[in-house]
Amino acid sequence: MKEMSKEYALAIFTLGKELGKEDVIDVSLQKVLTVLQEESEYQAFLMCPGIPLEARLSGIREAFSPVVCAEVVSFIELLCRRGRMGLLEDCYQQYQEMLQAFRHKTVAKVISAVPLTKEEQGRLRVQLEKKSGQSVVLSCSVNPDLIGGMIVEMDGEIIAGSLKNRL
Repeated sequence: MKEMSKEYALAIFTLGKELGKEDVIDVSLQKVLTVLQEESEYQAFLMCPGIPLEARLSGIREAFSPVVCAEVVSFIELLCRRGRMGLLEDCYQQYQEMLQAFRHKTVAKVISAVPLTKEEQGRLRVQLEKKSGQSVVLSCSVNPDLIGGMIVEMDGEIIAGSLKNRL
């Protein structure tokens, strides 16, 4: 499924680059995801094969045309037509990775036992930038189940620095 999500994400990303609308598409996709996450019944409506396709497509146009760009409305319609609405979140994550790579940035997902201070985040960012050769954006979260240390995922590589892994 990841490979399919990547293909769809590449299609919308390529279109966005050609039109110079990478950021507009990014914001629009984020808005659509927010709505679908907050309104699970609406997502179920869009994914239900028992509801006529035209009714679902009409629902997409009504809900999203006033608030997101036309390219994203068409993209959501395409996913709906092909029965791939369940891929939307993965498509957005893939799109984000492509956008960051395009901007010569990489996202490092950091999970720590306790919240990192701004100073610690800064030192970590510098180390990761040296390692990757790119600008790094940290996405930090806390997991109190970690005994200590942190886990960093960057460019598909997991750097395990938790105390549990060291033991």
